[in-house]
Amino acid sequence: MNDLKYIILGIVAALIISLALSKLLLMGGLMAGVVGFLLAGIIVGYLTRGDTQEVAINGMIVGFIGGIIFILIGTVMNSLIYNPHANTSMFSMFLAGGIMVGIIAGIIYGIISAVGGIIGSYIKAKT
Repeated sequence: MNDLKYIILGIVAALIISLALSKLLLMGGLMAGVVGFLLAGIIVGYLTRGDTQEVAINGMIVGFIGGIIFILIGTVMNSLIYNPHANTSMFSMFLAGGIMVGIIAGIIYGIISAVGGIIGSYIKAKT
């Protein structure tokens, strides 16, 4: 149960870091996502207990759920900004496409966060 609060903390940290990097440093959205989810994976790996497999699974959960949320936030923002007069069917088409891209990005960010979790666990073991 303690891991759940660290997973939620990791998702929030990944979203904040990724969005801040993409807006403040003008990094590309996907590159900011990679850096943000890697750092969030390191944070979750450092905070959680367990063996390498458990830490990697926690990082994977952070990356998958956070990646879907990250892409859906971007999809909704883009559809509202670039198509202010779009009708309902066009908005639902943007959202459906965003969900598919979000699942793919969730898998990629999940792998990146799992690697970050393993790095965080290694850092914790060495300190």
